[in-house]
Amino acid sequence: MTVPKLGLFIEVCGSEEFDYAYRKTIYEKNGVPVVFLHYYKHPKEWKSYLAKRIAEIEQQRETESKKLMDF
Repeated sequence: MTVPKLGLFIEVCGSEEFDYAYRKTIYEKNGVPVVFLHYYKHPKEWKSYLAKRIAEIEQQRETESKKLMDF
């Protein structure tokens, strides 16, 4: 799922058997922020996990922006 306003992807992971490492590598190589949401692991906690990861991504972006401004 793409969230254009936030500029990130959300991968809803539906199986423990599927290896998401390859997908993670592709996202990282292309500089695309992604949240892997393993709903099946913690069905009651997915919303708070998603909010936390989005906040972390936004914080990382802010830190990178500040570094650019310091040049």
